[in-house]
Amino acid sequence: SDKKKALESVKLMEKLKVPFVMIDRFLEEVECCSVIVNHRSGGYAATKHLLELGHRNIACVAGPLALEDSQHRLKGYKEALEEFGVSYDPDLIYEGNYDRKSGVEAVEYILGLQKKVTAIFSFNDMSAYGVYNGLKRYGYLIPKDMSIVGYDDIFFSEILDVPLTSVNQPVYDMGVEAVQQIISEIDSGVNSKKCITFQPKLIVRDSTTEYEEK
Repeated sequence: SDKKKALESVKLMEKLKVPFVMIDRFLEEVECCSVIVNHRSGGYAATKHLLELGHRNIACVAGPLALEDSQHRLKGYKEALEEFGVSYDPDLIYEGNYDRKSGVEAVEYILGLQKKVTAIFSFNDMSAYGVYNGLKRYGYLIPKDMSIVGYDDIFFSEILDVPLTSVNQPVYDMGVEAVQQIISEIDSGVNSKKCITFQPKLIVRDSTTEYEEK
């Protein structure tokens, strides 16, 4: 949900006096505990991996750019580009909606660019699946013709025909931490303003390879 809807949910929880913890969301205005992932670090790791493989024209299939997690992944992308001396090109950013359809539509956009793209960083695995489908329609082979990195590392990413390189979020550990925090709040009767941050991890599989000039 966007920030407005998130704040509406928070107001409802506060009105009902229901203890709550926010997972994968931090809002400065809200007096509650948040358990989040360092999405900037995740975006940086994904982009750095592609840069280290020699890719320079790296497109992004972003999520809605009004959402903090999408903004932070994009910041990580920019940070990695800067580190490698690669200029940021806003034309390489396609704003999607974190779904498979966005990935398919992004391929149409990316292949229509003047600049030849050799790698795509999808801001979640579902849009990466759409990228797979879209590229297949044009006869592209992954990773020979296009390297792909996703984000979330959900179960299906490991069992695709070409297993997806993806940024893993420690969702199990985050869930455990969130429950421990909410139990603590119930026991103490005090709302915590903690922001507990977990680090993502890049899981390298077969969807990325070194760039070769053709």
